Amino acid sequence: MIERSKQGISSSPPAVEHPPCTETEVNRGCIGCLAPVPVQDSLAKYAYHAAFKDGRFGPITFAELKRCSCTVSFLSELEECAGWDDWEVGPHGLLLVIKDDSKTHQSTFLPKVIKAAGWSKEETIIELLKKSKFPGPTDSSVFERVQLQRYETTVAKLTWAEYLKIQSS
Repeated sequence: MIERSKQGISSSPPAVEHPPCTETEVNRGCIGCLAPVPVQDSLAKYAYHAAFKDGRFGPITFAELKRCSCTVSFLSELEECAGWDDWEVGPHGLLLVIKDDSKTHQSTFLPKVIKAAGWSKEETIIELLKKSKFPGPTDSSVFERVQLQRYETTVAKLTWAEYLKIQSS
């Protein structure tokens, strides 16, 4: 069960995905937020953006809907990591922040992304550096410069068929 405060603010930020639109469970869109937001006001906006506005994927088509589901990952509070390896593959997602001379770069991966990719801790940090578009080296020489925060997720998933059933009742 997903809990919300009395004001309708999630105690954890959501990330909305439309992953399994094919037999192979291919991601079809993802958008998220790292700050707590009003769930009722934000969920539809994030679901729409993930389905139609994620530039990495084409918009979901009507024909795909019957094979799609929407997954919402609610993030726990962010915890500072004591070092680049102060986290575990599986339960933890990561937010990486690194500064160069003129800019702050950041990126994140949900726990399930890291696990599904089969990355080691080192490979995960390298992939986060690449994703952040950090212009410097993306190898272990910068690991001590990265600031990491870890988080866990609570996941809710609804298929198109489940959605239609709810709407008809």
